[in-house]
Amino acid sequence: MSVRAVPAGPVQRCATVTSREPFGGYTRLVLQAPGLPAARPGQFVTVAVGGPDSALILRRAFGIHAIRGPALAPADPGSPGDPADPADPADPGSPGDPGPLGDPGGVGTVSIVVAAAGAGSRWLTERRPGDLVDLVGPLGRGFAEPVADERLVLVGGGYGAAPLAWAAREAVSVGAEAHAVLGAATAARLCDVEAVTAVTEAGGGSTVVTTDDGSAGERGRVTGPVERLVRRLLADGTGRPVRVGACGPMAMLRAIAAIGRPEAAGPGVTRPEVAGSDAVRSDTAGPDVTRPDVAGSEVAGSDAVRSGRLRLEVAVEEAMACGVGVCMTCVLPVVDPDGRTRMLRACREGAVFDAARVRWDAIGACGSAVPADAVGAPEGGAA
Repeated sequence: MSVRAVPAGPVQRCATVTSREPFGGYTRLVLQAPGLPAARPGQFVTVAVGGPDSALILRRAFGIHAIRGPALAPADPGSPGDPADPADPADPGSPGDPGPLGDPGGVGTVSIVVAAAGAGSRWLTERRPGDLVDLVGPLGRGFAEPVADERLVLVGGGYGAAPLAWAAREAVSVGAEAHAVLGAATAARLCDVEAVTAVTEAGGGSTVVTTDDGSAGERGRVTGPVERLVRRLLADGTGRPVRVGACGPMAMLRAIAAIGRPEAAGPGVTRPEVAGSDAVRSDTAGPDVTRPDVAGSEVAGSDAVRSGRLRLEVAVEEAMACGVGVCMTCVLPVVDPDGRTRMLRACREGAVFDAARVRWDAIGACGSAVPADAVGAPEGGAA
């Protein structure tokens, strides 16, 4: 069974920009931060923006694209997370370049992918090699460690795909089968397609690309290809478990969660029609949920999730003010193993959660509500 490693505590570093380059429709920065602890795909760093005299007091959070350094564990040759071998076909970098980060030194370096969406992120994309930035990380909890007998389906929306080449390479290195579905509104907003494709195909997997406008890959959203892939893997007769790891906008994550729990999608969201969507018993799914035809599949009823053959993890995108669990701005309702709903911090207990435990019914476009049955909720509930 997959396990999630407890990350080392975060550190604060004055990091040096060693590389800045266009990265599709985004900017990739490589930062040298010696002594940064080991990290996992799905963890993030926060960066101070605007300079010492700026009125931009809140840090910006960025998922880690790649990280290299002597602190990465395990440290034996060929282990996941070790510095990439340029000759390795599963390396996200092309043959002959110094690895996935593209920097000449590689020790104590971390790369992030930045979308210039506001004043703070624009300031960051304007940094040049030699500039200094204040960095804290690694933060949060990442995706579960891969195991050899599982099939991993990685799903990325826009620059949410940034950590997926790293995650796929880690999976392939332990003998797992890795697939990916990458989507964006347009071809220009896709992220790291070439690197992800190189890793998945080197390990016998596949990568599918979708765009809303059809400018690259399939026209439409990631949900359809993910549904088809999960259905095929669950029904192939091997009995091997399938784990979906998704990172991107909350609307996309809600749809991915519905693969395992159709009612999780909420009103107005198209339900997926896959074998994995049997995670909900027929008497609880509701009359508006279309049942898939799973004739011949080993997965029936809610067996896919109950038996552990299907697991869905989502790296949520919640606004984070502090990134270290103090301010409580990034809380969302999650069902604990004891069955009770608690408001958990995405920056500490996440950002990766079991999708089946997130209370998607209480998450809207403007943030999360406190369900009336949540631990500590005001009497009568709270908006």
